[in-house]
Amino acid sequence: MSPSGRWFTIFLITLAILGCSKGRHDADGTLRIYSRLWTPLREQSFIRGELERFYSESGIEAELILYTDGDMDRMLATGDLSDVDLVIPYGNRLSLWSEKVDFVDFHEYPDLFQDRTFLFELLPPEKQSVWRNFLPIGADVYLVIVSKNAESLKPAGIENAGLTWPDLADWIRIVSREQGRGMLAVTGVPDKNLVYFLAGPVLSYGGGFPDLASGAAVDALRMLQDMRRGFHPAVENFDSVIDPLVGGSAWFAFAHCAHVGFVLKEAPGRFNVYTAPSGPAGQGSVSGFSAIGIPARTGNRQDALSLVEYLTRPDVQIRISKGVGGFIPTVLEAGEFLGNDALDTVIRYGLDVLHAGRTRDIPHEYGEWGNVKHVYETVFYSLILSDNEISADSLRWAQTELEKLKLSP
Repeated sequence: MSPSGRWFTIFLITLAILGCSKGRHDADGTLRIYSRLWTPLREQSFIRGELERFYSESGIEAELILYTDGDMDRMLATGDLSDVDLVIPYGNRLSLWSEKVDFVDFHEYPDLFQDRTFLFELLPPEKQSVWRNFLPIGADVYLVIVSKNAESLKPAGIENAGLTWPDLADWIRIVSREQGRGMLAVTGVPDKNLVYFLAGPVLSYGGGFPDLASGAAVDALRMLQDMRRGFHPAVENFDSVIDPLVGGSAWFAFAHCAHVGFVLKEAPGRFNVYTAPSGPAGQGSVSGFSAIGIPARTGNRQDALSLVEYLTRPDVQIRISKGVGGFIPTVLEAGEFLGNDALDTVIRYGLDVLHAGRTRDIPHEYGEWGNVKHVYETVFYSLILSDNEISADSLRWAQTELEKLKLSP
């Protein structure tokens, strides 16, 4: 090869390398979405199908890349966002994302969203400026699901939309005595959802979150201890309530609305849905939401805006909410597309809890949230499932541990 030919070849190789290594500030076609939402396999499959619908309509390809909340936090801390066009973080992290990353301002594109009303007022309070950078994409609360096998033993006066914790406790005790063992499923495996189950009655009795030692918390935990024989004997092995419910070994759960919806889809006609139980202070539930934003440095801004517009359409919001099991749509007009099937009931009850309940998001001032879960798990196993006295004194250590876990201001 001649010297001029050799240099020409090197030039072409260099161009190819540069082209392959460009950052996302250069447009390259396929949108990359970094998301903490839709991580279960059943949800991933549906959302990827929805992204294919978007491609069929727009010709824009989108790739969903899933991360844990911890991964998203580390990504934010390191600034490793060179390959991303859209992010979907957890709601209690939006202020941090807005402080550390420049985002597209959705207020500059009012025509894209003028036909829809986002339910900002139902979501946990954030700085007003956050809603310039993010739009809510899905919310969740906890609801009660009951096997129809238990309906014949339901105490008189219990209604689907008017359930109370004392009524539910009585019902679970009656059914468990009849069956000879506990029939209430909770996720007893460490680092799962037990903390959110316990938070529901505490909030409905007037307590906070996290809160294990207030007068309201003590009353709520005593109520749970009184029904301790209603808990399924294998709760320490459950990492989800779905399998014991679908398998028939459990008949009751107070569970994440998407898990409730998934059970209804897996076992059609076998369960009824009840709203979050109420206590002296009303309905109580931990709530959560995720939101979508577009980093300003993306070279695919218009395509990314098209995808956000698509995902927040009222009809698409309902299709996604039902398709992934029962997440709550965050666009008011989505309610116009609700029907009368079981999943529609999940969504309606979820919206009712957001509107009228004492809901609390996961607070951001705790460092490692898993340590908070461990405190609640210890209280559950050492006190609620035992005959040990529950009092402000016996719970003071737990609240002290929770205070220690708060980050320094």
